[in-house]
Amino acid sequence: MKFLSLNRFLLKIYMFSFLLFAFLSKSYAQQPTKYSLLWEISGNGLKKPSYLFGSMHLKDKRIFNFSDSVMKAMDATSAFVMEVHPDSVNKSYFNESKEKVVKRDVLKLLSSAQIDTLMKRFNDRNGFEADSVTLNNPILISALMKPDYSKPDDMPSFVDAYLYGIARTLKKKIFGLEKIEDQMELLYENDEDILALFDDNEQQKEYVEEMISVYARGNINEIYDFLKDGEGLEDTDNLIARNVVMTNGMKELFKTETVFTVVGAAHLLGDKGIIALLKKDGYKVRPVTSTFTGVAKNYQIDYAKMDWYHHKDPTYNYNIDFPSLPARKFQKGTSAVTVYSDISTETIFTTTASFTGPVTEANGERYLDTVAKTYAESEGMEIISQKKIVKDGVAALELVAKTKSKYVRTIIQYNNSQFFTVSVEGPKNNLHDYFGNHFLDSFHSTKPIAVSTDNWITHKNEAGAFSIKLPLKPEELKKEVANPNFPDYPYQINMYLATDQVRLINYIFRYNDFPTGLYLANLPTVFESLTKQFEGKGEIVSGPTKIFKDGYEGRAVEMVMQGYHMEAQMFVRGNRTYMLLKQNLNGDQKTAEDPFFSSFKFENYVSSPTIPFTVGNLKVQMPSKPLTMPSEDENDNEIQDTKLYYAVNNNTGGVYGLQSAKFSKYARYKSLDTLYKTLLDGLKGETDTLNKTEDIVVGNIKAKQYTAKDTLAGTEKKLRIWIDKDQFYYQITLTSKEEIAEKQSIDFFNNISYTPHTATTNLFSSKADLIMADLKSKDTATFKAAFKALNYYSFEKDELPTIYKALKLTYADDTTGYGVRGRLIGKLKDLKNETTIPFLKELYQAKNPDVIRAKILSAIPDIDSTNYDWYLKKLIDTPPLATKDYWNLFRPLSDSLSFVGKHLTELIPLMNNEGYRTQILNIVSQMLSDDDKALYFDLINTNREKIVAKAISDIDEYITKPNDYPSNVYSYLNILTKLELKPLADEFTKKVFKLDSSVYIHTTALATRIKLNLPLDQKMLSTQLDSLSTRYEIMRAYNTAGRLKEVPLKYRKHDEFGKLLVYNYSNEEDYYPQEVKLLGKITEGDKTYYAYEVSLDEDGEVKKYLAFAGAFNDKTETLDFEKLFGFMGDDELEDDWETQVKALIETYNAEQ
Repeated sequence: MKFLSLNRFLLKIYMFSFLLFAFLSKSYAQQPTKYSLLWEISGNGLKKPSYLFGSMHLKDKRIFNFSDSVMKAMDATSAFVMEVHPDSVNKSYFNESKEKVVKRDVLKLLSSAQIDTLMKRFNDRNGFEADSVTLNNPILISALMKPDYSKPDDMPSFVDAYLYGIARTLKKKIFGLEKIEDQMELLYENDEDILALFDDNEQQKEYVEEMISVYARGNINEIYDFLKDGEGLEDTDNLIARNVVMTNGMKELFKTETVFTVVGAAHLLGDKGIIALLKKDGYKVRPVTSTFTGVAKNYQIDYAKMDWYHHKDPTYNYNIDFPSLPARKFQKGTSAVTVYSDISTETIFTTTASFTGPVTEANGERYLDTVAKTYAESEGMEIISQKKIVKDGVAALELVAKTKSKYVRTIIQYNNSQFFTVSVEGPKNNLHDYFGNHFLDSFHSTKPIAVSTDNWITHKNEAGAFSIKLPLKPEELKKEVANPNFPDYPYQINMYLATDQVRLINYIFRYNDFPTGLYLANLPTVFESLTKQFEGKGEIVSGPTKIFKDGYEGRAVEMVMQGYHMEAQMFVRGNRTYMLLKQNLNGDQKTAEDPFFSSFKFENYVSSPTIPFTVGNLKVQMPSKPLTMPSEDENDNEIQDTKLYYAVNNNTGGVYGLQSAKFSKYARYKSLDTLYKTLLDGLKGETDTLNKTEDIVVGNIKAKQYTAKDTLAGTEKKLRIWIDKDQFYYQITLTSKEEIAEKQSIDFFNNISYTPHTATTNLFSSKADLIMADLKSKDTATFKAAFKALNYYSFEKDELPTIYKALKLTYADDTTGYGVRGRLIGKLKDLKNETTIPFLKELYQAKNPDVIRAKILSAIPDIDSTNYDWYLKKLIDTPPLATKDYWNLFRPLSDSLSFVGKHLTELIPLMNNEGYRTQILNIVSQMLSDDDKALYFDLINTNREKIVAKAISDIDEYITKPNDYPSNVYSYLNILTKLELKPLADEFTKKVFKLDSSVYIHTTALATRIKLNLPLDQKMLSTQLDSLSTRYEIMRAYNTAGRLKEVPLKYRKHDEFGKLLVYNYSNEEDYYPQEVKLLGKITEGDKTYYAYEVSLDEDGEVKKYLAFAGAFNDKTETLDFEKLFGFMGDDELEDDWETQVKALIETYNAEQ
């Protein structure tokens, strides 16, 4: 095993140590020689010595053979020091705090199978399910994924943790040298470090065994040599960085404490290890002489001698003793879980409290038995013993149970409208020892105390910029909601709960900002969400009513949900939404007025620290770390190399945006003012109400600044743009009216550093010569860039000579009509200059590929419609042009059917060419379906024999060699139908039925036979009618033939035909529904509309939308194919579909 891998493995073992799970063990006893794991630190002003001990983060019994000096040294010092304080690890494990241990989304690196494995292992070991916030922690992941090498005689925990337990028994002060989040960033800064935790390395056991043997001998030099055999432990950047941090931490503690410091042995070693660093700073560091007389065995972990932490919970009205400071977490909504995991014994102490309100017979023995059984089943436990007890005069139940890996002792009690579970769990069946008894005996719940409204507290939230009065301090219930657009930036729901347990009222309030990269765009939609989130879950009693708070608009609604009366208010301030909710837990009656709603008010924003952020030559002050927005391929645009960044001010919800871009070297604009106007017009929103546009200067560069109010979003907008040579910069804020005038917003625009560019680009000069030159370049990248410039460059009249010159040249892509010359001909069509026609006619006569000549020929009548005769003459006189783009060649004729009507007989001879024939057939089919078809019918009918002369040979050819799209087959079917050529249609459609390529061409052929009253294959007819995808065309054919009653009645019923119309509409809009299901009908006077549920697959998720069809007349069975229609809305289906469909019908009719 190479050293680097070993080093990483050793570091990862260190991480395993903090999360309470066993690793290795094997009975082993020896008298180490040259034992040098303990070092004395003195000198440099120290009055008393401190000590440094090198540990190994494992449980194997062989490595616990401490020298006599180890325990004596610990006893002689005032403080015990570890790499990381166990309480901070406990907090990072359980707390849902604002600050993440790792400032990135670790879970996004994992597969769904890996996440499922983590979830299962967490639940097996901890007895409850982990959410994404908890799992997004490398400490936890490494603990869950480590191999299980445990042995029956393992020590209770690893060396560091065991010594920590001894130190607590000795009542030593406890310190940590590193912050847990800093350690995580160092150890798991790379994705590979996270993914490596899932490696299944069979060699690990062998190397761990070798490390144990080396460490157990206690010779620091031997340990160093063992590690040095690899790739240079002392040169590992992360290890060195941590050594420096820990050395500095020790030196700081030397000022006030004598310390016994325990760190991984690897940190002591080498020229850049802690020993060397201390010596470099002037300290004397020497190994302590070691003897092994058994002194260490006199020191044992004893909970009775420790100082316990007395925990008071004012929210749930209980108190209890924990061995040390616990962490708080909310599980499944409002169940408060308070946890302390003792790493010294791998024992977990937990209380869970949940306010339920009154529960009938909650203290009855049968009820508690049921709760106990449910609890045990949910935790996967086998009950060993169960007994009734009394706590604080109230009945309770005590259980002892076990799982595959642990024992659990629990008290379950319902008291004062709350459920409590108090549990102690560990790997051994010793939970009736002092620590278990003390923990459970110290639990006491008390009655809540009524608080008059005069004594309510004022909760002021600086980050949320609001204050509100409450009966007691609220609980913080933070929650992350996934953001599918930017997974690294989830929605942060900041929710708070205060429960008046005397009056039985819940007070809930929350605020949330849009994640970085998103912002509020539609205020009415936000307010609509207030009622939408409650629809179908209860009854709306009143509202929503428009309200205002401190000048900001809001909505109020009153409802009854699940038997509880609720009042809710929502406000929007800038880019932030606020929700207040008051819930009566007594029932469905409105509660008495109190200060909750009236006391809520917006406070001044608190400035947040700014982050310097640099883009190119620009440096600005951002309110938070910005998100880099994904950029699209911009080679088809004159603005390229776009970099877009967004940041959210976490104290206001305001959005700050910054964009830099570069103009293409081919970009050309009329003037700077024109360019600024173009850019501003593109950046302005349709619902902006302009406040001011002004000229400003950035550095020495002319810039534009624009301020407005977005009337739809309700936000204030300020943006600034400036152009420097070929560079474009854009700043924007979307905020509230206060924030836009505050220092942080002002500094974003004004406190900037900008260095002008030195490029010599002229955005206002012609680029025609440059484009043409680059189009002849042999460099592929240069050619592609110039070719794509033809997508956006607008040529002017004075650049025509340059285009003419280029068109006389040849290019490698002259084999296609969409190459350089084809595109340039298209540019001539845009300019429509009088000099162009003579030039193109001359170019047409010159020696050029057919595809270029075809492009020229079709362009001439587009530029000048008086040249249709010339176009037709050349089309007829010129031998058929070899081009794949016959459609474009004949497009002028498709655009002027009246011209074709005058010259059809001249065109018919061209049908001898297959490519020409397809286009002429398509044009004839158009003429027979045109509004003016009566003008052309006789002419076409007179020439019908010539027009359909090759129908049979063409269908035979297509059967033999089918192409992508049989456009001439469809044309023939329409022509044969319109001209009523029954014998030929009979023969032709029978051949069409031999095609296997598409069911739809069969449908058209079957429709032809229906319209011409030809014999039908009943099995095929039944199949086509049974399918929603083909039924409409078949029924329309019967309707055209005046034989609709021949269609089975089940398909002609109004609700079924409406379903067909909705299905057709969905397909035409490219929705392709999975299912269309009838909901019911709505009658308005003599009009009947049918409502449908449409199921669509959206990225693997089925969503249901509302659609309707109509308007039907219930008094008749007639189906009007011209007037009846189907329509689907953009909103998902709601429970009250009747109200929703009425609104949808009203909106649709108003827009027609």
